[in-house]
Amino acid sequence: GTITAGSLDLQLSGNLVGQGGTWNNSAFTFSNMIPGESFAVTVPVQRAAGSAPFTYTATGTSSGGLASHLRWEVRAGTASTAVTSANGVRTQTCGGAVLSTGVTLGAGAASVIPTARNLTGATYSENVCIQVSLPATATNAAQLQTAAASFAFDAVQATS
Repeated sequence: GTITAGSLDLQLSGNLVGQGGTWNNSAFTFSNMIPGESFAVTVPVQRAAGSAPFTYTATGTSSGGLASHLRWEVRAGTASTAVTSANGVRTQTCGGAVLSTGVTLGAGAASVIPTARNLTGATYSENVCIQVSLPATATNAAQLQTAAASFAFDAVQATS
């Protein structure tokens, strides 16, 4: 007979087919952020059909003058509808179980999904919501600054 090795194929929103790679989520852009605002995006995490079972975790990094002012939260869930208050403050949050909260990202990788997660069920997928906020207590040093963030999702073969 023939023996064939399996493979791990973690996909984000249907992207990254095969091993490794990067994906830029163009929906994750927010301009003219002011203290008290938040923005969230849903990222479907999937195990490709025929791929070996695995668990996954995620880390994040951020750069730029605004990075140290931002706070990140990750949940197993989806982003809410964005709301703008009467005074113009825009907010969007995540629903679902908290995976990490109050995380400040910098040049070194910080864990945003610290506990390994399984993808189970008929679709082998789940939604992860990533939220960024600029706290209402942010100082004037945050004005006109920018930040760029990256997240690395790592899969490890599940063991019995």
